[in-house]
Amino acid sequence: MSIFYGVDLSAIKGILIDLDNTLYDYDPCHQHALRCCHEEFKEIEKQISFSDFVLAYKDAQALVKKNLISQAAGHSRFLYFQKLFEKKIGRTDIDLVVCFEELYWKNFYAKMSLRPGVEDFFKHCNALGIIICLITDLTAKVQFEKIKFLKIDNYINFIVSSEEAGVDKPGVAIFKLALEKIRLLPEQVMMIGDSYERDIAGAKKLGLKTFLVEVVNI
Repeated sequence: MSIFYGVDLSAIKGILIDLDNTLYDYDPCHQHALRCCHEEFKEIEKQISFSDFVLAYKDAQALVKKNLISQAAGHSRFLYFQKLFEKKIGRTDIDLVVCFEELYWKNFYAKMSLRPGVEDFFKHCNALGIIICLITDLTAKVQFEKIKFLKIDNYINFIVSSEEAGVDKPGVAIFKLALEKIRLLPEQVMMIGDSYERDIAGAKKLGLKTFLVEVVNI
């Protein structure tokens, strides 16, 4: 069944829609990318288990997010690997950081695929003249690359990233910027996403209509 089953588009002129875990299943992509990075990391630390590598990655992630609360850079895999290697080998190894960031995203993209019904929904919105604005956390370049890889760029009219807005969802600034771009009133717009806290609650603060998708990750 399409994740958009039950969406009422009557009186809707614009849609703001989340990317990660709404339009595709995020976790399998992330886990596959980490496993590939772990295999490469074993060339440096041969006995490290996958669980220990993930723990080191999460520790690095926490350090980055602590300093960059609710900012797009707080999602940077580049910064995560920088912190990871600084802790593991005691210095900033530029070559390793660049290599692992590229390895992570290469294997992340390799696992990405649209959820059922996404393309048909976008085609339907386009046929109705509904403006589609993708609104997403993380840095713009990475999210643009995901959109290109998923081959949905031709359906989307605008993109707003938290890097551009200066704040992650549910901060109202990212929703306000999206409304400015599409030039519509809040009551004419619907926000669609998988997270109540980030997508739905944030949009409701500005009076947007909302639809929480029920995703089944397999």
